[in-house]
Amino acid sequence: MSSIETLDQIKKLVEDKVEESRLVEFKQDISDPHDVIKEVTAFSNADGGELIIGIIEKDSVAVGLNPIKKKGIGERIAQIIEHNTEPKLEHFKIIVIDDDNDESRAYVVVGAEKSPKAPHMDTKEHRYYVRRDKRSVPMLDNEIKALLFRRSHALSLVSEIASNKGIAQKTIRRVNELTGLKNGVRKPFLFIPLKTEAWKAFQYSGYASIVDTQILVKLVSAYNLVHEINSIIEFTNITFSNQIITTPIDNNRLDIGIYGPALIRDRLQELNGRLTDIEGLLGGSSLQKRNAENL
Repeated sequence: MSSIETLDQIKKLVEDKVEESRLVEFKQDISDPHDVIKEVTAFSNADGGELIIGIIEKDSVAVGLNPIKKKGIGERIAQIIEHNTEPKLEHFKIIVIDDDNDESRAYVVVGAEKSPKAPHMDTKEHRYYVRRDKRSVPMLDNEIKALLFRRSHALSLVSEIASNKGIAQKTIRRVNELTGLKNGVRKPFLFIPLKTEAWKAFQYSGYASIVDTQILVKLVSAYNLVHEINSIIEFTNITFSNQIITTPIDNNRLDIGIYGPALIRDRLQELNGRLTDIEGLLGGSSLQKRNAENL
């Protein structure tokens, strides 16, 4: 998240007369805490970046060092960010780098990632900022609406995952009851298809471009399985099939096959594990709770 982590790197910024950019902002101090909120939210609402505190700049060029008081500075900056952003900014990292001449002073690097929950509001000024070139500027209305639209698709997908888990778990229990009955007393079983609307909208929203690759791969894998399950469900519901069937995706011999509802149950058990894994990566339960509170 942060490319500046050592005192030598801090000094080299001045030695090389590094310029501020879309990804880097220098501040001499934090006499105005709002500077921190504005810059960090702007980075998070764009492509991420670093706020480096303790650097004197002139005309956007690093020209000198100005280490600030170290005591409690990391905690103070974290509180400034957490208490003045909505939704609360989480994708940031604070690095405190000791000065070599005065142990009571330090430099601070605040690294912010491109946030999947953007846009983040600076609640101190009730404005949304974005990084453009070397400046953090208020977002345009259409930019805000586009990010809010994209975020709504992400929230819908989280909700859909939870809903599909619920359908899967209930179906697994009912099929287990069904398979415990004798053939003569089994009644046709109507399956409920899994939901895919939010996943389709998510794909078209452009949100996938900023999702962690590991999560995206797992989502694609899970929803490929959803499509397989829904295909079997469609066949089973149309035929009210309690018969033995074979499919290209099961491992049974073609002359033996598998009981249709049992195949669906087995696939749902696999899917339930994949969705649980995805929820864990997304911070599922707590994320859903916060989203409900914000709606």
